[in-house]
Parts: sequence; structure tokens; C-alpha cells
Amino acid sequence: MAILSKDQILSIESSAQDVLLSVFDNLDSVQPPIDIFKILKKYNLKLQVGRFKEENIAGAYKRLDNTIFVNSDDPYPRQVFTIAHELGHHFLHNDKNEEVFLRTALTKLDGQNSPQESEANWFAASLLMPKKLILKYWELTHDVEKISAIFGVSPTAVYFRLKNLQLL
Repeated sequence: MAILSKDQILSIESSAQDVLLSVFDNLDSVQPPIDIFKILKKYNLKLQVGRFKEENIAGAYKRLDNTIFVNSDDPYPRQVFTIAHELGHHFLHNDKNEEVFLRTALTKLDGQNSPQESEANWFAASLLMPKKLILKYWELTHDVEKISAIFGVSPTAVYFRLKNLQLL
């Protein structure tokens, strides 16, 4: 089980905020759902949606081609999380030229992965559900399903984000 330190978490949250700031200019103007395609465009990353030969693959990243691949069979909220996860590898792991994201890793959003996978999951959650925004909407609704719809992510992703922020 890969547990991230407080310093690692702060660094990852900061990296996600930096990306949002670079794309949206002002963090106060960022509203859910986060436009992941605007981020891809800003950083000249290509997205390819299709089927993988192996069913358990949710996504992949090829640094040399600046391309993120995502499984077309996955529901849209899962695709968005996969894209954000691969962006995590792009921004956090310069030493990683290729990466494959397995569907089983999507169910382990609570840190039961390798350190790099846990970091990429935390980055994805921070990017798609910025702390300030998730706190605001949690205070308003206390409803995981509603927050899921607002942020365009799965209820599972919301649950783990809230759990990791110690709100659940």
C-alpha cells in the first residue's frame, strides 16, 4: 500500500493548482466541471479514444508522442479521470516515458497502488475536484451523487476525494 506523505500531498495539490492556473488564469474563475480538453490543448497533448486489445486497460500515456489513450468502452466520467490520471504522470513523473493505467487501479483510489500510481490518482482528483471547490460544494450539499454530477466524475472518485480530505 503506497501512502503519500503530507509533503507529497501538498506538492501534488500545488502542481494541480499550477496547471489549473496556467490554463484558466485565475483560480477563482475555475468552475466545475473542469474542462480537461482545455488542459490538453494548452500543453499540446493529443488524445486518442479507442479500444485496447486487453479489456482491463483504462488508459495509457506515451510521452514521446505527447499522447494520452483512453478506452472508449469506459463511461465518460471514468474516461475523464483516466485522462487526468495520465496528466498526473505527464506533470509529476518526467522519468516515465510510457504508462498503462489498468481498470483495477481505478478501484484503488485510496492509495493501494504503487507510489507513482497513487500520486497520479491524487493529481487527477486534485485537478478535477480542486480542494477549494470540493469543500464549497460539500458544504452546500453533503451529497456525493450531486457533487459527482456537478464535477462530471464518478461517485467513487468523489467519495475517495472527500475521504482523502478527511471529510468522510
